[in-house]
Amino acid sequence: MKREWNLRNATPDLLALLWLCAGLSVAPQVCEGRDPHLAFGTRGAVVANDPLAVNAGMRVLQEGGNAFDAAVAVGAAINVVEPDNSHLGGHALIMLYHAASGKVMAINGTGPAPRKAKLEDFVPEGVPQRGMVAALVPGEIDAYALMLEEYGTMSLRQVLQPAIELAERMPVAPWFARRVKSYAGFESVFPRSVASFLASAGGQPPGIGASFSQPDLARTLRHLAAGGRDSFYGGEIAAAILAQSQRGAGYFTEEDFEEYPARLMEPIATTYRGYTVYEQPLVSQGFLLLEALNIAEGFDLPQMGPRSVDGIHVLVESMKLAFADRYAFAGDPDFVDVPMERLLSKGYAQKRRADISTRSTLGEIPAGQPKKRGGDTTTYVVADGEGNLVSVVQSLWNGFGAAVIPEGTGIFMNNRMTDFSLDPHSPNVLAGGKRPLFTLNSFILVEDGEPILVGGTPGDYGQVQWNLQVITNMIDGNMTAAAAVAEPRWRYHGPKLRSKEARLVIEEGTSTEVVRGLAARGQPVQVGGWAGNFSLIRIYPDSGVLEAIGDSRTEGRSVGAW
Repeated sequence: MKREWNLRNATPDLLALLWLCAGLSVAPQVCEGRDPHLAFGTRGAVVANDPLAVNAGMRVLQEGGNAFDAAVAVGAAINVVEPDNSHLGGHALIMLYHAASGKVMAINGTGPAPRKAKLEDFVPEGVPQRGMVAALVPGEIDAYALMLEEYGTMSLRQVLQPAIELAERMPVAPWFARRVKSYAGFESVFPRSVASFLASAGGQPPGIGASFSQPDLARTLRHLAAGGRDSFYGGEIAAAILAQSQRGAGYFTEEDFEEYPARLMEPIATTYRGYTVYEQPLVSQGFLLLEALNIAEGFDLPQMGPRSVDGIHVLVESMKLAFADRYAFAGDPDFVDVPMERLLSKGYAQKRRADISTRSTLGEIPAGQPKKRGGDTTTYVVADGEGNLVSVVQSLWNGFGAAVIPEGTGIFMNNRMTDFSLDPHSPNVLAGGKRPLFTLNSFILVEDGEPILVGGTPGDYGQVQWNLQVITNMIDGNMTAAAAVAEPRWRYHGPKLRSKEARLVIEEGTSTEVVRGLAARGQPVQVGGWAGNFSLIRIYPDSGVLEAIGDSRTEGRSVGAW
């Protein structure tokens, strides 16, 4: 049964923050250095990890573009200002709400492995982390083009213009200086790529306050602006990628670029205490958020409090069960039969919930039986005054991806081949033409048929866990969106989640009482660590006000237009 209050009528976060700082509410960390960057608007809002990218999106909105046009402008600019996290040689997953049709949709811009890639080539050493051999077919450009084709009002030429100007000349902020300095460390491995990237700075990382240009990338963006997606997957850009692949012992052939990789798809969804939560379908791991919500829904989290010992314990255990199912059943649905309908059913969640004890932690976690009965990443969100919403997650994977730039392009390639399993029995086992499971995901929350929250965060396996916490903080903890983002977050690391041993890493600011209580239940608690970087837009349907929330854990920024 739905609670008496709802998020539609909740007090706007600006007033809530004033109350917080006056000592009249909870979550004091909002006033102690973790307060989000807030902006309000009615004609549009943009949240991203870099102010230059935010400005690119707002510029397109002010020029008459809609949220979909502005989202492409933001994404393209991010490739210039966050080259370690996202680039034209990477991938993008998009969740969107199209106000005119009232539909929530998903665009999966993830490319497959080259057709000639074979499992036996990587056993037992594994997929190399860097170099062209680690790259999948890039899907980001096709995702942009598909969104503009379906929902945009501007041309690719128009929305790429801010990114072109940034590539021609951009100011160096402290965070960009750190990024460039880290890439300079690849000089001994990829000297030609590093030299081309640093050419405008005389071969050295630029200092704070300098002006930096990426002429090869600017030329590539202008080429894309003129020729569209065809100029990326064919012609001189594809030829440069293929040539670099041949030099670097990669697997790409012309055949790999003959089909566009992006797909417009129906999202997956579940209900949680009367709200509808939409997520990315496979090959995203977004279903984990929905499965964990289904499992947690059977516990009285509103009474426990999602930030209490009991509340955190229940959410962690729910997430563990979902992850166990990920490894047992999830893979590219073009290659494996994934029982998604059963995994997301309330009946299945009830059976999985029975494995959770509120007094002790799960040890060895078996997968369920759903077939019975038959790196580095960046996120941004955009809204316009017409009610359109977009949430995008872009990634190369590890910092700077494959770390190699096809000559003359300025494009960093991804290293997402490392997402495959080399276990021949895994549904996610490597195969030519197959897409690996992606940790990328973002969500849209709907109340009474209207979207009220759109967002996401980078952080590989942490993404679904942090999305779970923000949603339950708001629904079960009755928090404002800003307080829900500001709350200390936790992340479970298991043996299959890029960790040799189980750990529950909790941000500083969590009370000693909670930490000790979790340890008493057997949770392997460790205090400290990074907890993502949320980009969130809250929509107040009754007023049309948009609240843009940028996470202060990194350089998250937001802006709104009246």
